Amino acid sequence: MGISETDAKIEQMYQSLISAGYIGFRDPSFWAYWARVQRRSIQPGASDSTSGNVTSFGEEDKAPEFANRDLHAEVGGWGPIRPGEEHKHRYGIVIFNGRAQVLLREPANHFADYVWQFAKGKSEKGEHPLETARREVVEETGHLPSVVGFVPGSFSSGSGTINHYFLGEDQRGLVEPMTLAVNGETSNLQWADPKTALHLLSMAPNKEGSWREMETLQAACAAYARLRPHLSLPDIVLSAC
Repeated sequence: MGISETDAKIEQMYQSLISAGYIGFRDPSFWAYWARVQRRSIQPGASDSTSGNVTSFGEEDKAPEFANRDLHAEVGGWGPIRPGEEHKHRYGIVIFNGRAQVLLREPANHFADYVWQFAKGKSEKGEHPLETARREVVEETGHLPSVVGFVPGSFSSGSGTINHYFLGEDQRGLVEPMTLAVNGETSNLQWADPKTALHLLSMAPNKEGSWREMETLQAACAAYARLRPHLSLPDIVLSAC
């Protein structure tokens, strides 16, 4: 049996197991499967971000470093968690591609009156914030970016949740449809330059939540511009919306 045929059979096996709910996103077997998907060549789709990328883009990954850091305790980090408010915090990753575009997700049925937003979610018991962020991004976007930094501060809205974000880079733009099908929380994905993203985020009927997403974009672009000054990201001015 050829290598490509073997890969196809293994892939189908894992897709079936994931679809049936026998393998979860925290299962090491899923990540072994995901690594295989990331390595193989996939026909570019609507969410592909490969074109225009520089050769070294996305190769840096500081995930091991951030897995051992407590950004809530660091000066200039996310800020402390108040006792009794642990359940309010959510973690995600703002993902950039080689064209300095950000990845937005359209929640299924425009949940909570959002049209577009960033992927994030609540920690499960025993999870480090980075583990939560990676799991939620895979579940809600099908992407597993490299982690290169974080967005300082926290972002709140009237719903009572408090969001925190890492910065990620996706050098290949691969999406595994099964991850989205299993989760069922995302109806569409879109790469957008910062100014277009600002407009898309402003479209939500949930104006308080929309403002929070726009504040996140502003802070993420500023933080990413410090990491990648050669990309010349535009300044995001919220008053212009």
